[in-house]
Amino acid sequence: MNTNSQDLNEILQVSKQAAEAGRQILLHYFGDLSRISEKAQAGLVSEADLESEKAICKVISEHFPDHTILAEEEAFARLSQKKEDQKENQPEKPSVRWLIDPLDGTTNYIHQFPVFCISI
Repeated sequence: MNTNSQDLNEILQVSKQAAEAGRQILLHYFGDLSRISEKAQAGLVSEADLESEKAICKVISEHFPDHTILAEEEAFARLSQKKEDQKENQPEKPSVRWLIDPLDGTTNYIHQFPVFCISI
């Protein structure tokens, strides 16, 4: 990836916007979850995780449609789909890849222990 400070500043600003979008969702659900399930050997997941991830990915995708996103809750589905799309539509080319954990500290969050974050 060939970037300059202007590119990195734009990435930082979009990261902040995406985190704020996820934050609003997490605050909305904090203490008021209705769906909690277990991921196979990977801990817990709630509707807050899923909606936060969607909001974060939406912000990033709107600003950087050519960047790839590897997000925790949809990681395997997204990665598999991306590989299929690349095979069919175009050769692979270098891209920026965003790594997202929309609710880092889900167990704390579910138990209303306010030590959790969004990792981008």
